[in-house]
Amino acid sequence: MTATLTAEDRLDIADLLYRIGAGLDNADSDLLSSAFAKDATFDFGPAARFSGIDFPVLEGREQIVGGLIGALGALDTFHQVSNPRITVTDGEVVLTTLIEAAHFPAGDHSRHFLMKNRHTSRVARVDGVWLVTSNVADAAWVDGDVNVLLGR
Repeated sequence: MTATLTAEDRLDIADLLYRIGAGLDNADSDLLSSAFAKDATFDFGPAARFSGIDFPVLEGREQIVGGLIGALGALDTFHQVSNPRITVTDGEVVLTTLIEAAHFPAGDHSRHFLMKNRHTSRVARVDGVWLVTSNVADAAWVDGDVNVLLGR
């Protein structure tokens, strides 16, 4: 990996975020899957613990997609991605971003659970495509009824 990324690389890396958000909001497992390496890890534990929830580290694309769609697929969700920052250190590409996620019971927007999380993702080009190889989410703040997120 060279120390310099092209503008196209940076756009392709940022596109990962949009595929994740749209994949979750549309419960589109194919779109969500397109953002993760086969052996990726997804650690939502720090963000979940901020809200008093246990959430396991998801390992592998299939477990990530199944776990996230399984946890959120029955909700109406809206993910907003902002502040992508792409850095290269010692040949490793790191993407940091803020993701705000609004969660509502399906068809009932009278209650909500809103999260603002800081995500740190390691990304790599795999067979010519930029993919997330690991992700850790940490909460910045939350608002609303956590029971919405839990499907109650």
